[in-house]
Amino acid sequence: MRNLTHPSNWPIVDNNGNSKVAQAVIFGLGSMFNHSTQEQNVGWMRDTQRQIITYRALRDIPAGEELCISYGSHLTFKDADATPPTPPEDEIEQLRMIEPY
Repeated sequence: MRNLTHPSNWPIVDNNGNSKVAQAVIFGLGSMFNHSTQEQNVGWMRDTQRQIITYRALRDIPAGEELCISYGSHLTFKDADATPPTPPEDEIEQLRMIEPY
């Protein structure tokens, strides 16, 4: 199975017996978690047999702290807490980033 790193992706078998990945809508508590690359405080585990997702705190979470999971690496938005790329120290390399040659 590929691309099952997001809780909305589920493995299915189509009418021809082919394995595929389908999207499922998550309602309830799971739909309220925000994404964080760096500061996840909630983990999740998919149970494909029972078709459920179990969420667990990864550490003690103080009252009022935002609950964050990882949505995976294929995001449809800019990741606000992703590590920014390191700028090159060399001026020529900086120019190559602007005008590749």
